[in-house]
Amino acid sequence: MRTKNELYQEALRTVARRRQTARAKAEDARAEAEAAVPGLRHAEEEVRVRGIRCALAGAAGKDRTDAAAALTDARKKLADLLASSGRPADALEPHFTCRLCEDTGIVDGRTCSCVHKVMQHRKVIDIAAYIYGNCCRYITKKRNLQIIFSLLYSLYRKFSFLIGYGPQIGTFNENRSTRQRGIRFCLGHTSRDCIDV
Repeated sequence: MRTKNELYQEALRTVARRRQTARAKAEDARAEAEAAVPGLRHAEEEVRVRGIRCALAGAAGKDRTDAAAALTDARKKLADLLASSGRPADALEPHFTCRLCEDTGIVDGRTCSCVHKVMQHRKVIDIAAYIYGNCCRYITKKRNLQIIFSLLYSLYRKFSFLIGYGPQIGTFNENRSTRQRGIRFCLGHTSRDCIDV
């Protein structure tokens, strides 16, 4: 099983991949929108220029009301262009998995809760794989397999609330497909590989 530091590093890599994927999708959406909507690139450039002018006016200590009004107007024109093409106002922005850290893994100089959730998820998978690997060496009877899978499922139920997967409440007397999903979650198996519990 992996150490806490290894789990942390893997969680950071997972969160970084999420951020990279969100940015790539946003770039694809922007390219698609620019091809479909004439004038979109000009409207985006206008928002950038107005934003810079507003920031410069604030930094110089000047009155920003005119610059802020021009920026608001440019943003409204951009939103109208997007709406006319059937796209939401935030269609060009990356949609990150975690809204707190925007998939950076850091919030206010501390590790974000999404990194801890990924670590917990990986830890549960490691524990399940460890149990499964060690127990399967010595198991020959179907009844023993059922006992092991019951243990794996209880492990899945115990820790699933930490990672946002699986059932939250209930007893083990749930239907068979729920138990099998729990076992497949722990083991990473497909339905045809899963033993009938």
